[in-house]
Amino acid sequence: MKSPRLYYQKPSHYCEKARAILRYKQILFELVNVPEGDHHEVIEASGQDYVPYLWLSDGKGVTWPHIADWAEKTKHKPTIYPGENPKETQARSRIIEHWAHNVVEDRVWNYVLPDLPKIFHDPQERWIFVELQEAKRGSIEILRLRRNELLAGVIEICKLSQDMLGAQDFLLGPHPSLADFALYGAFHPLKVSGNHIPTQFALLRDWHNRMHALTK
Repeated sequence: MKSPRLYYQKPSHYCEKARAILRYKQILFELVNVPEGDHHEVIEASGQDYVPYLWLSDGKGVTWPHIADWAEKTKHKPTIYPGENPKETQARSRIIEHWAHNVVEDRVWNYVLPDLPKIFHDPQERWIFVELQEAKRGSIEILRLRRNELLAGVIEICKLSQDMLGAQDFLLGPHPSLADFALYGAFHPLKVSGNHIPTQFALLRDWHNRMHALTK
């Protein structure tokens, strides 16, 4: 039986969250890079072009909103809903997941966008990436000029994240949950672009290192 294939784009926080969960659960999979502007492989596999997409050997697949719960059902341990009340953990995780996807990622992405084109070695892929991002977020050069303002937004969400973490190893206690994977994914564009969580957030940086160790 063939391993699942995870169709993946390197800068995407959704993709990184999915990859990290599969690695944490030690579910074997093949990582398939989907170039910017060339989604023909994932379209052929799934009939749609959104990533991440998890292709399964039975010809079926899992779209991005459902990959975490597919992984939990497929391999329950280690669980992404730890604790005495998994339903409560799931509900609390979903709240943080929503915040991570809709607030944290947006702040991070706007800050790092001027640094992301350099990660594309193919000039055509780099050009497509810039065109798509500028159509959505405006001029990259304007974002570069707003660097200090945008950094302040990143610092704000780092402070909230560290406050939420407190003295715990993970957001909801001693073990990682869906909340941690969502937030880890949301901070992913910082790392990919050559930036980092600001040094004043030592506890948050330690958390990020723990998550990296669990999912590399």
